[in-house]
Amino acid sequence: SPETFYELVRQADVTWGQIYNSRPHFQQPGQPPHPDDEYTHESVRETLKSCLHRLNNPLPEPVDSVELAAEDGTKTKGKKPEFGIRAIFRIIGLQSPPRKG
Repeated sequence: SPETFYELVRQADVTWGQIYNSRPHFQQPGQPPHPDDEYTHESVRETLKSCLHRLNNPLPEPVDSVELAAEDGTKTKGKKPEFGIRAIFRIIGLQSPPRKG
């Protein structure tokens, strides 16, 4: 429902404000967003579409290591791909919260 969507955007703004100790900007339905609003109705809608797309088109299973090709054509073993909440944030274009500790 639209009310649920607008509440989700509001909660994203609240959380962003808490993480970055900044005043959030709350976009009202039918109104343009504040120029400094990090999570607008449109940006959250696009992020949700990206999430839905990723859920319907999952990434390949992670492996212990990956073969990396250097510019000169040589190959080497590298660190396994990152899977987890920070990777998901990166994939869908959200800024992940700072690491604790």
